[in-house]
Amino acid sequence: MIKPADIIGIMGSVWASKLITWAEGGGLISHVGLVLCIAPIVLVLETVNPETRVVPLDVAVQQHPRVFLMKALTLTDNERKLIVREACKWSTADYSFTKCIWAGLDEITKTTWFSENLYSSPDQAQCSWTVAQAYKAAGKYFGRTTW
Repeated sequence: MIKPADIIGIMGSVWASKLITWAEGGGLISHVGLVLCIAPIVLVLETVNPETRVVPLDVAVQQHPRVFLMKALTLTDNERKLIVREACKWSTADYSFTKCIWAGLDEITKTTWFSENLYSSPDQAQCSWTVAQAYKAAGKYFGRTTW
């Protein structure tokens, strides 16, 4: 059963999605979203150009050729609340191409140097970065922290 703070993995169909999966070694996921609530409908926070938005899961599924559910099996209910609360802070953030570029360069160089050391606006978001920030609120990690 799907729960708040579960992660939705998406394979996008645009050129940027193909570039992301190439940089990551040919994976199946180019984009992620975070489940915010499950009733009365499943709502997902996703950061896509030009902004971060909240959409019903069925809308996200219709817009992408492949969608995967990544269940966060070890999260407590309190950790899920912390993650969702933090994610909501980003619900109107503008999309950051800069953060996306830094993440791509980190992936290619097998470091986290670009994301950690080069400037990007603190008021802008990028999909995996948004999920990672939300998980940090519960002391959890999404994605790589080191190579």
